Amino acid sequence: PLQNLDTLLEGTYQQILTIADIDIENSHQLEIQDHELCGATELILFLVKLWCPNMTEEQFNILRSCILPEASSKDDIGWEEIVDASIMMLLRTCLAKSVKEQSIGTSDLKMPADTSKLKKHLALLFDRLGKGGKLEIASPK
Repeated sequence: PLQNLDTLLEGTYQQILTIADIDIENSHQLEIQDHELCGATELILFLVKLWCPNMTEEQFNILRSCILPEASSKDDIGWEEIVDASIMMLLRTCLAKSVKEQSIGTSDLKMPADTSKLKKHLALLFDRLGKGGKLEIASPK
């Protein structure tokens, strides 16, 4: 009377269990990647601090809040988008070379196709810091 419905249900149940196991493994791998990103970011921050010995603790905290050593794959917006937007804000404000560079445009935070823009912006940030750029945020009067 079931016309092999029990076999179909058993197969479906096994597929659901397999997919759930894969999801758990992927979540675990994402968590590992988050920790590796955090470690690499901390290393970069401390290398920059050693590379720029005149950087004050306040400037280092600004840099740290910009580069975000705490990554989480659970957020809707990814680490790359947030860091890139933060770096662009620093480059357009306190590290701007000219008034023309200070034009602040906004853009939507969306997942980039690759990390080439982030790499370019990080290189530009570190270049300006290496040339004596100061991370000082002026308070409004």
